[in-house]
Amino acid sequence: MQKILFGILMICWMVIVFIFSSQPATDSSKESGRIVEKILSFSKKYNEVKETQKQEIYSKVEKIVRKMAHFSLYMIGGVIIFLFMNTFNIPFNKKIISTILIGVLYASSDEFHQLFVQGRSGQITDVIIDSMGIIVGLGLISGTINSIGRY
Repeated sequence: MQKILFGILMICWMVIVFIFSSQPATDSSKESGRIVEKILSFSKKYNEVKETQKQEIYSKVEKIVRKMAHFSLYMIGGVIIFLFMNTFNIPFNKKIISTILIGVLYASSDEFHQLFVQGRSGQITDVIIDSMGIIVGLGLISGTINSIGRY
């Protein structure tokens, strides 16, 4: 039963990533822009700087928000993929390797997919950020499961 549940959860996560990646660049920018505006609304100094500086600050914050979105989404993926792999009766190290392999391959295919989306591009730096997210998520969940198993 767990295998089916975590398998469905993993597929749902993959579909969500695919949907986000299918958004044209303008739509994706609008979504991240709303988050950037909320973040910058907390800064009194932002409203006091020149317009040219505002654009520069906005651009830098937007880039950080977008990269953190990649990292966070794939960190969740690392947890979900490991939970799925943990339902198989294979050695622990193979569960780790399989999780990383599935995550990196999916991140790579996601960036390849973006080559065909209006205004988007596939970037190796995003694959690296996504992979780091997978590894952190994997570390969090595998460490938790491993430590629970000791008690």
